[in-house]
Amino acid sequence: AQEIASKINIVESDLTTYYEANKARYVEPESASISQILVAEEAAAKALAEELKDADGAAFAAKAMEVSIDEATKANGGEIAASIQKGRPAPAGLSSAVIGAVFQTDSGKLASEPIKTDAGFHLVFVRERQAEKQKAFADVRDQVYQELHAQKEQETEQQLMNRLRDEYSVVIHQSKFKTEE
Repeated sequence: AQEIASKINIVESDLTTYYEANKARYVEPESASISQILVAEEAAAKALAEELKDADGAAFAAKAMEVSIDEATKANGGEIAASIQKGRPAPAGLSSAVIGAVFQTDSGKLASEPIKTDAGFHLVFVRERQAEKQKAFADVRDQVYQELHAQKEQETEQQLMNRLRDEYSVVIHQSKFKTEE
């Protein structure tokens, strides 16, 4: 292990080169913050959707406090505290159908249709959406170092194994490893 560690030398330019070559791995996914109103009946959901189709966040929040049956979000105007990230698991209690609707809806708008789940019918208001963005090198430098170090460690270990195999002409007798069946 010491022999391998002594052969690994990473300088800052190695890190920036690795980061540039692997930029796609260091991306903050598109995200959104949402509020919801949950109702039990489809007719009520459709009526609310019509009533709130041009509502702003304050009007939506007021209506959520009035009519939502979701006790976890009702008091906060339907606000779901956790940020929703595209391509990541949904926060507890949200279905993939709800998440899909979120990323098809603009900021400050109500999703086009109520979404049916086992809990009832969700009216989803997208408070804000953030586009996917590249993480700055400074923010991921430690992660880049760990990944590059692990890669170089593996390469160095493989080189050492190849050198030792060549130098000592190692022969592995596979038949000695066979188990009896």
